[in-house]
Amino acid sequence: MDFEDFVRAKRSNLIWFLLSHGANRHEAEDATQVAFIEAWRKWDTIIENPWGWVCTVALRRFWRSSPKAAGPAREDPAGQVPERTGFPSAADKVELSEQERAVCAMLADLPIKQRQVMALRYDGFSNREIADRLGIDPSAVRHTVLRAKSRLRHLGALTQEDAG
Repeated sequence: MDFEDFVRAKRSNLIWFLLSHGANRHEAEDATQVAFIEAWRKWDTIIENPWGWVCTVALRRFWRSSPKAAGPAREDPAGQVPERTGFPSAADKVELSEQERAVCAMLADLPIKQRQVMALRYDGFSNREIADRLGIDPSAVRHTVLRAKSRLRHLGALTQEDAG
Protein backbone atom coordinates (compact mmCIF):
# COMPACT_ATOMS: atom_id res chain seq x y z
CA MET A 1 0.00 0.00 0.00
CA ASP A 2 1.40 3.40 -0.88
CA PHE A 3 1.25 6.40 1.45
CA GLU A 4 -1.79 8.06 -0.16
CA ASP A 5 -3.81 4.83 -0.01
CA PHE A 6 -2.78 4.38 3.61
CA VAL A 7 -3.97 7.88 4.54
CA ARG A 8 -7.28 7.40 2.73
CA ALA A 9 -7.83 4.03 4.38
CA LYS A 10 -6.76 4.95 7.91
CA ARG A 11 -7.55 8.62 8.52
CA SER A 12 -10.99 8.07 10.01
CA ASN A 13 -9.74 5.09 12.04
CA LEU A 14 -7.01 7.25 13.56
CA ILE A 15 -9.45 10.03 14.41
CA TRP A 16 -11.75 7.49 16.09
CA PHE A 17 -8.77 5.99 17.96
CA LEU A 18 -7.93 9.42 19.40
CA LEU A 19 -11.56 10.23 20.22
CA SER A 20 -11.78 6.97 22.14
CA HIS A 21 -8.73 8.07 24.16
CA GLY A 22 -10.42 11.32 25.20
CA ALA A 23 -9.47 13.77 22.46
CA ASN A 24 -12.09 16.20 21.23
CA ARG A 25 -12.72 16.54 17.51
CA HIS A 26 -10.20 19.36 17.00
CA GLU A 27 -7.47 17.61 19.03
CA ALA A 28 -8.03 14.35 17.15
CA GLU A 29 -7.82 16.02 13.74
CA ASP A 30 -4.72 18.00 14.72
CA ALA A 31 -2.90 14.96 16.09
CA THR A 32 -3.93 12.93 13.04
CA GLN A 33 -2.52 15.55 10.69
CA VAL A 34 0.77 15.72 12.58
CA ALA A 35 1.07 11.92 12.65
CA PHE A 36 0.49 11.63 8.91
CA ILE A 37 3.01 14.39 8.15
CA GLU A 38 5.60 12.55 10.25
CA ALA A 39 4.64 9.25 8.60
CA TRP A 40 5.15 10.75 5.15
CA ARG A 41 8.65 11.88 6.17
CA LYS A 42 9.55 8.42 7.49
CA TRP A 43 7.42 6.24 5.22
CA ASP A 44 10.33 4.08 4.03
CA THR A 45 11.31 3.18 7.60
CA ILE A 46 7.84 2.49 9.05
CA ILE A 47 6.42 0.39 6.22
CA GLU A 48 6.30 -2.80 8.36
CA ASN A 49 3.80 -1.40 10.88
CA PRO A 50 2.59 2.02 9.73
CA TRP A 51 -0.74 1.71 11.58
CA GLY A 52 0.91 1.12 14.96
CA TRP A 53 3.42 3.86 14.25
CA VAL A 54 0.86 6.56 13.39
CA CYS A 55 -1.32 5.58 16.37
CA THR A 56 1.65 5.98 18.69
CA VAL A 57 2.72 9.32 17.18
CA ALA A 58 -0.84 10.70 17.16
CA LEU A 59 -1.55 9.64 20.74
CA ARG A 60 1.72 11.12 21.99
CA ARG A 61 0.94 14.34 20.14
CA PHE A 62 -2.50 14.49 21.79
CA TRP A 63 -0.98 13.84 25.22
CA ARG A 64 1.63 16.57 24.77
CA SER A 65 -0.78 19.17 23.45
CA SER A 66 -3.78 18.64 25.71
CA PRO A 67 -3.84 19.73 29.35
CA LYS A 68 -6.75 17.36 30.00
CA ALA A 69 -4.64 14.42 28.82
CA ALA A 70 -1.74 15.26 31.12
CA GLY A 71 -1.13 13.28 34.27
CA PRO A 72 0.59 10.24 35.70
CA ALA A 73 -2.12 7.80 34.61
CA ARG A 74 -1.31 8.20 30.91
CA GLU A 75 -0.42 5.01 29.11
CA ASP A 76 1.87 4.69 26.13
CA PRO A 77 0.44 2.50 23.38
CA ALA A 78 3.08 -0.21 23.45
CA GLY A 79 3.70 -2.57 20.58
CA GLN A 80 1.28 -3.31 17.81
CA VAL A 81 -2.00 -1.43 17.65
CA PRO A 82 -4.73 -3.79 16.46
CA GLU A 83 -6.63 -2.97 13.30
CA ARG A 84 -10.24 -1.90 13.78
CA THR A 85 -12.55 -4.03 11.74
CA GLY A 86 -15.97 -2.51 12.37
CA PHE A 87 -15.40 1.14 11.51
CA PRO A 88 -15.97 2.37 7.95
CA SER A 89 -12.93 3.85 6.30
CA ALA A 90 -13.42 3.35 2.57
CA ALA A 91 -15.19 6.67 2.22
CA ASP A 92 -12.84 8.25 4.77
CA LYS A 93 -15.81 8.80 7.04
CA VAL A 94 -15.16 11.40 9.73
CA GLU A 95 -18.70 12.31 10.68
CA LEU A 96 -19.58 10.35 13.79
CA SER A 97 -22.95 8.72 14.26
CA GLU A 98 -25.12 9.67 17.21
CA GLN A 99 -24.20 6.42 18.93
CA GLU A 100 -20.46 7.02 18.40
CA ARG A 101 -20.75 10.54 19.84
CA ALA A 102 -22.60 9.14 22.85
CA VAL A 103 -19.91 6.51 23.39
CA CYS A 104 -17.14 9.14 23.18
CA ALA A 105 -18.95 11.33 25.71
CA MET A 106 -19.42 8.34 28.01
CA LEU A 107 -15.76 7.35 27.77
CA ALA A 108 -14.60 10.89 28.50
CA ASP A 109 -16.04 10.55 32.03
CA LEU A 110 -13.80 7.58 32.84
CA PRO A 111 -10.21 7.50 34.14
CA ILE A 112 -7.71 6.84 31.34
CA LYS A 113 -7.15 3.10 32.01
CA GLN A 114 -10.91 2.44 32.18
CA ARG A 115 -11.41 4.57 29.06
CA GLN A 116 -8.81 2.59 27.12
CA VAL A 117 -10.24 -0.78 28.16
CA MET A 118 -13.84 0.23 27.42
CA ALA A 119 -12.92 1.82 24.07
CA LEU A 120 -11.21 -1.38 22.96
CA ARG A 121 -14.12 -3.44 24.28
CA TYR A 122 -16.57 -1.23 22.35
CA ASP A 123 -14.44 -1.92 19.27
CA GLY A 124 -15.08 -5.63 19.75
CA PHE A 125 -11.77 -6.80 21.20
CA SER A 126 -11.73 -9.72 23.65
CA ASN A 127 -10.34 -9.44 27.18
CA ARG A 128 -7.23 -11.33 26.01
CA GLU A 129 -6.71 -8.97 23.05
CA ILE A 130 -7.21 -5.93 25.30
CA ALA A 131 -4.75 -7.36 27.83
CA ASP A 132 -2.17 -7.99 25.11
CA ARG A 133 -2.69 -4.52 23.67
CA LEU A 134 -2.32 -2.73 27.00
CA GLY A 135 0.30 -5.04 28.48
CA ILE A 136 -1.83 -6.10 31.46
CA ASP A 137 -3.27 -9.37 32.75
CA PRO A 138 -6.69 -10.49 31.42
CA SER A 139 -8.00 -10.56 35.00
CA ALA A 140 -7.05 -6.88 35.30
CA VAL A 141 -9.06 -6.22 32.14
CA ARG A 142 -12.11 -7.95 33.64
CA HIS A 143 -11.71 -5.99 36.88
CA THR A 144 -11.31 -2.72 34.99
CA VAL A 145 -14.42 -3.43 32.90
CA LEU A 146 -16.44 -4.08 36.07
CA ARG A 147 -15.20 -0.85 37.67
CA ALA A 148 -15.87 1.15 34.48
CA LYS A 149 -19.39 -0.25 34.15
CA SER A 150 -20.06 0.52 37.80
CA ARG A 151 -18.85 4.08 37.34
CA LEU A 152 -20.91 4.53 34.17
CA ARG A 153 -24.00 3.16 35.95
CA HIS A 154 -23.38 5.61 38.78
CA LEU A 155 -23.11 8.45 36.26
CA GLY A 156 -26.33 7.29 34.60
CA ALA A 157 -24.61 6.58 31.30
CA LEU A 158 -25.18 2.83 31.31
CA THR A 159 -28.43 0.93 31.67
CA GLN A 160 -28.71 -2.53 33.22
CA GLU A 161 -29.19 -3.93 29.71
CA ASP A 162 -25.90 -2.36 28.52
CA ALA A 163 -24.08 -3.65 31.57
CA GLY A 164 -24.73 -7.31 30.64
